[in-house]
Amino acid sequence: MASLLRPASSPRSRFAITTALASAAALSSPSAAEAGVTPTVTVVEGNIVLQAGDTPTGGAAVTNVNVPFVNEAGEVAISGDYDDGDNFVFIGASVVWQGSDDGVSVLNALEPAVDSNASGQWVYTPDIDGLDGIYSDLGPFAFTGGTPSAMGIPAGATYTFLSTPMMTDAGELYFRAGLDLDGDGVTDIRSFQRSPDGLEASSELLFLSGDLVDMEPLDDNAAGIDPDFSVSRNGMHRIHVLNLEGDATVDGLVWVDGNVVAREGDPTGDGTTNWEVFELVSINDGGNYLFSGDTTGPTASDEFLAHNGVVMVREGDIVANVEIGAGAALRFATLSNVDQAVHAWAHNTPDGFRETVFFECDANDFGNQTIEVLTTFDTELDVDGDGVGDHALTDVTFGAPTAARVMGSTPFIYVPVELDDTTEALVEVPISCCGNGFVNAFEDCDDGNDDDTDDCTATCVAASCGDGFLWDGEEECDDGNDDDTDDCPSTCAAASCGDGFVWDGEEECDDGNDDDTDDCVAGCIAATCGDGFVQDGVEECDDGNTDDGDGCASDCTLRGGADTGAADTGSDDTGGMDTGADDTAGEEEGGDSGPGPSTLSAGNDGTTLPGDTMDDTGSTGGGGSAGGIVLDDDGCTCTSGDRHPLRGAVWSLLGLGLLGLGRRRRAA
Repeated sequence: MASLLRPASSPRSRFAITTALASAAALSSPSAAEAGVTPTVTVVEGNIVLQAGDTPTGGAAVTNVNVPFVNEAGEVAISGDYDDGDNFVFIGASVVWQGSDDGVSVLNALEPAVDSNASGQWVYTPDIDGLDGIYSDLGPFAFTGGTPSAMGIPAGATYTFLSTPMMTDAGELYFRAGLDLDGDGVTDIRSFQRSPDGLEASSELLFLSGDLVDMEPLDDNAAGIDPDFSVSRNGMHRIHVLNLEGDATVDGLVWVDGNVVAREGDPTGDGTTNWEVFELVSINDGGNYLFSGDTTGPTASDEFLAHNGVVMVREGDIVANVEIGAGAALRFATLSNVDQAVHAWAHNTPDGFRETVFFECDANDFGNQTIEVLTTFDTELDVDGDGVGDHALTDVTFGAPTAARVMGSTPFIYVPVELDDTTEALVEVPISCCGNGFVNAFEDCDDGNDDDTDDCTATCVAASCGDGFLWDGEEECDDGNDDDTDDCPSTCAAASCGDGFVWDGEEECDDGNDDDTDDCVAGCIAATCGDGFVQDGVEECDDGNTDDGDGCASDCTLRGGADTGAADTGSDDTGGMDTGADDTAGEEEGGDSGPGPSTLSAGNDGTTLPGDTMDDTGSTGGGGSAGGIVLDDDGCTCTSGDRHPLRGAVWSLLGLGLLGLGRRRRAA
């Protein structure tokens, strides 16, 4: 309960008890305030949905707020009046209809019943041109004096009243009506009808006075088809309070989906009391239900609330550490589609008259997971979230058991209250059962502690990366955001080179791999010429230095280097290396007597002596005669002279030497 109620920052400076309800007189007693005792005040966070004095459309001011009915979208529907005589339907956060919007009919004199669904359909019960009626988003549905359309209603009958409309998620309308059979304007029998499409012309008869229930006819009096009924939001289940003809002490019953689940005079199941009176009912899409009333037990404990036919709370019980003493009376009860329940009791305490709203975290475990939501006079409403009460809650504005749907399938309840002894308002209060150790609706988990470092956080949400809490043993970090450029990326692993995310201010790049031939190399540094890694498709080489003479230039392109000089010359027209290595092959030159002298030029000398020539293939030609060989300082210049006996051998050795030199240079 700590998430809902907490001590106020300062005691209330003003404390007064107001028993404005007619029934409160029987419950009131001298208060602690009157005795000079200041009670403990708690604070509950919440919002004011609508209050008297508000001008929701910018025009007339609200004078009253009626009973709340919440639909499955979590939107609360209420009707009310303006100070200019107009009326309105308010759904969710705004007025969706004003009686004056009709333009043809005059709509006024509201009953409190209203309902809606998530598709924008709604229904309420104003007088239509002075006649009791039902009005919906489609316009006038029906009004007194009109002829019923449902088959099975006696011919000639007219409506004498229409009341308590209820709408399902699909837009079906259920309503109760009185019928005049003889034209005297007096109600003779009653009906309960359904319209599948929201039009009276499509109405179907579900109950009619005189129908057999539990083998006995329904009474034709006002309680025969009681105004206390409930239809599940999916339209699959109904619960009714009905009365049969006969002995008034045993004629009342609770009917659920065609079965009588409780009847006056039958045992309650506690071994000592019987059912006596039935009042409020509620049913959900799963077919689970609540009903309330009195038993035949002592008057100090006869008021009860039952779940699925089993009494769960009685007056005189202590509920969530609150004693709802003798003379307590139920104000409202709602069972949601997630099997959570809300019920409110008026009761006396040593400090005086109070009304307490309770919440059942799990109606199937009724009473064992109950929390106190608020108690009038002891609870203040905090509307700005600062932990300090802004308004005293001085009354729950239901003066008797009242049909309402104060909760849908969302973690909020809606309570009509009086603020600061003066202002009628509807307040929204968030509810939470987190921390009770049970996994309830709207919770992923509940380990009963407030440790945010384990697998279940203090908000009962399963721990996950990005929740802002460091999950011990599972996460290295968790900064609660999805920014992958900070020191904690969305993986909740501490940022590091190679994780695929560029850490702002720390990394130039991060491609998540260890390939040093792409544009992001080791250390998460953008690839550049001179980093020692050859960038595929961009660089020819990269030796990590700026030396242009080592074969890889400073711009990471290949240079000729040692391939220049004799090797290059030999590959051109002057012969050079290619002459010895290729065409003459040594032994050819050595065996060549030739017609005349020959000249071989190596290196870059490029000179020839008279009598020697060499073609493009490196072969010698021209006239030749015996002569000597002269090796000059530039390499090898062979001039012709008288042919020497060793000339063939020298040429062979010289050719082999040049061949080896050429190959070494190419290999380089």
